[in-house]
Amino acid sequence: MVDKKLLALLRCPVTKQPLRRLTAAQLQKLNDAIATGRIKQQNGRPVNTPLEDALLTEGGRTIYKIVDDIPVMVEAESIAVQQLKTP
Repeated sequence: MVDKKLLALLRCPVTKQPLRRLTAAQLQKLNDAIATGRIKQQNGRPVNTPLEDALLTEGGRTIYKIVDDIPVMVEAESIAVQQLKTP
């Protein structure tokens, strides 16, 4: 689990907005979408593995993965929340 002090310091590298953890319901929705194969990173690569944890920007537009308790704060590997909207 990411240290609370570290989480309080983290900001989106693009917008500089604060981040918060996805709720359990949000994470489940994301993982359900990943299972259908419709989620891609900003770099266009598909996300094939369910996430154990993730961070969401304050504006609610971008998700950053947490892998092995390490936030992946790379824009190209982030996930646009827009993909979760039902077409």
